[in-house]
Amino acid sequence: EYLGVHREDSDYVFRVWAPRACTVYVVGDFNNWDESCPMMHIGNDIWEYCVSSNNICDGSLYKFKIKNRRKTTVLNNLFLTKEF
Repeated sequence: EYLGVHREDSDYVFRVWAPRACTVYVVGDFNNWDESCPMMHIGNDIWEYCVSSNNICDGSLYKFKIKNRRKTTVLNNLFLTKEF
């Protein structure tokens, strides 16, 4: 229950394990699928981003956009935020 998306107080917290990543973004229908939500590397290859619940709702679609050192971009599978 640590990775993925979780509700913490009034925020949604996104976390992903991305070894060898140099940049990670959370993209979704709440930000028009763009790179406006860069994730922060918090250690042990874990990346994190917090979004206010005012800007996202339960059932929103999202993916993690991962760029490695070779500038190759990987989009993982599509996910839904959980209903809390």
